[in-house]
Amino acid sequence: MAKGDVVNGISSIASGASLTFQPASGVECMITMAGSASMATGTPEIRVGTTDGTLTSYCNVQAGSAVPSTFGQLRIFINNSHYLTIKNENAGTSAIGYSGIQIK
Repeated sequence: MAKGDVVNGISSIASGASLTFQPASGVECMITMAGSASMATGTPEIRVGTTDGTLTSYCNVQAGSAVPSTFGQLRIFINNSHYLTIKNENAGTSAIGYSGIQIK
């Protein structure tokens, strides 16, 4: 892959599990969209953030009416050390996906 190429993925993820995307060493990406096929509350029931494999920090939450929405224009910068994680907050298995662009 090269700078400017699209990065994206979609997987079937069980309730409470996470989809991760870790770019290769030296590669950096900007993630601009994350979503879920489960939209029971009208919004994707996911938590979006970054992880280093041990620690996780969520920056956007969209997990139903009990959790206030902080979902807006998504711009998460990731690399091989701190990469994307999307947690399925739905009660069932759901298709979880992301899209973005390679910037380095």
